[in-house]
Amino acid sequence: MNSEIFAKNLTLLRKKDPALAEAVHSVSPGSRYEVTASKKGPPSLSMTLADGNRVTLHSSYDPVKEAARFIDLCEVDKYTNFIVPGIGLGYHIKELIERVPRSSTVMIFEKEMESLYWCLASIDFTSVINHPGVQFQIAVDTPSVESILEPKRIGFSLNGYATVKFKPLVNAEIKYYSQILKKIDAVFNETQIDLKTQAAFSEIFYRNIFENWPNIISSPGVHSLKNKYQGIPAIIVSAGPSLDKNISLLRKSASRVLVIAVATALKPLIKNNIEVDFVIAVDPEESTLQFFDFEKISQNTWLVFDPCVPASVVNKFPDRKIRIDSGVYLSRWLASRQGEDNFLGKTFSVAHAAFLLARYLGCNPIILTGQDLSFSQNRLHCSDSYYDQIQKDKIGSNHPLNKLEDHKFFELSPSFKSTRNVFGQEVVTTSALNTYRDVFADKMDGHTSIYNATEGGIPIPGVLNMTLREAINTHCSDSNRSQINGRCVDVQRPKPLQTMHSELIEQSQRFNEIVQKIQKMHSIYLTPTPITKGLKREFVQHIDKFYRFLLDQPETLQLMQGYSYIGFIEWNQENGRILLKEERGREREILEDKFRRDKKFLDVLENAAGSLKDAFNKMIDEIS
Repeated sequence: MNSEIFAKNLTLLRKKDPALAEAVHSVSPGSRYEVTASKKGPPSLSMTLADGNRVTLHSSYDPVKEAARFIDLCEVDKYTNFIVPGIGLGYHIKELIERVPRSSTVMIFEKEMESLYWCLASIDFTSVINHPGVQFQIAVDTPSVESILEPKRIGFSLNGYATVKFKPLVNAEIKYYSQILKKIDAVFNETQIDLKTQAAFSEIFYRNIFENWPNIISSPGVHSLKNKYQGIPAIIVSAGPSLDKNISLLRKSASRVLVIAVATALKPLIKNNIEVDFVIAVDPEESTLQFFDFEKISQNTWLVFDPCVPASVVNKFPDRKIRIDSGVYLSRWLASRQGEDNFLGKTFSVAHAAFLLARYLGCNPIILTGQDLSFSQNRLHCSDSYYDQIQKDKIGSNHPLNKLEDHKFFELSPSFKSTRNVFGQEVVTTSALNTYRDVFADKMDGHTSIYNATEGGIPIPGVLNMTLREAINTHCSDSNRSQINGRCVDVQRPKPLQTMHSELIEQSQRFNEIVQKIQKMHSIYLTPTPITKGLKREFVQHIDKFYRFLLDQPETLQLMQGYSYIGFIEWNQENGRILLKEERGREREILEDKFRRDKKFLDVLENAAGSLKDAFNKMIDEIS
């Protein structure tokens, strides 16, 4: 141990993370780690494994050169964000920090506090500790990873990241780091899906919420049904291809359970004379209307709707609709003004929403069926579903059904992943479906008995597989229907809107103020011909000041960002590229880059503020 280096490192760490510095200072080192001098002089580190074997974690000849060669192979110049599992004596981290910009984020995960102790007691870690983007995550458990990553989710997902795995360190604690890295990948995969969804549908989400405004203020929220079906078994019916073999069994047993159907499974259930208690719709596209057969839907079926679904669907259920709050910011903003919380949780598919609903209702057990999450004979959906019917409508002499299914299967092939189904057979899924499976696994928190009675598709970790017949015979008695009927009749209707009117007016005025400021900037900086270098510089400075003005109105800014999501994403990515140019000494290009970035972003802001002002004014008129 070098006490002088240790004291210096600890002093710096106290400024960055006082709690961590105190934890390191409190370490009483044992015999597990041993620091020895390498042949070239710098210290090396070895450790004793759980099986008693001792392994060397750094080169015993030249650990500094070894780290440099390792970082050479990592191609770190292609990334700005990094995940580093394992510290050891930190040579690879120190080498990494010398090659990345000050704007980089470097998240370091280490299993044991004692490893950080020996690092700080052995080498000068000044450059690492002083780097503003370095974060130490020591001895964290896997469930904590999601909250740790939360502030960096969007940045890492938009701009990418590299995992810097120094094999001797990772392999020495392979179980721990495998779990941590798997969780990190899952979090960022979920974020990628969320970003792509928001980018593709943000304006559609907002349009549908605004069109659903009369339904939002007139429909009871799901909070009025909390634990209303306590202890009653529920079957969640999804539209996977395996539903074909079990739908007849559902017909015989539907009277014994609460039946919750995803919208795509509704038509097959209706065709087989199966009465549905709740059908849940969350998809924003107009094609959602085709999931329903409105002439044949039972009068006992209630719609549970996300405000992002088309109003044309919700309007078909004038007296039998329950509202859940969307994760879209506009929906949450409106809900907060109504004084109700109808948010079930973050979802990535309608099946997730159906599961969260069943759990919220207090159902026990919850039985999943049709939840394949994979292909079966090149099919993703059961017979008579909307997507199945689309394929059948294309059938012709030159387009038999099997060829059409093969063609659709081939279109999705770039995202395929090979895995094994519940029977141990090799099947194909997609990256998105695999992520949905992981999300399901995370939501199975043990409070309720959950059974996967899909009898096909891929297994969900932590969920017991069971045949549907066994699940129904074991957990669903004939007396359940009398307990189920009529429980929605006395749902609590929405409270009168009290402060909502003034809140909407105030927010509309903020949007109007923003539009006026933007129009003034257009007139001053973007109308003159030519636009001189001096004007461009003033414009960039003014935009920076204007954005800080928006940051002082976080709700307004979030509403605008939710509306023009792709515009904000592109602006964020361009910021990252410009920052890299600045840090790498390419100042000549910066002004033009910033001018083009801000000119485009100003149009994004104007479109968002103007559209939201008009929509809020319409909501004000409807309340009036």
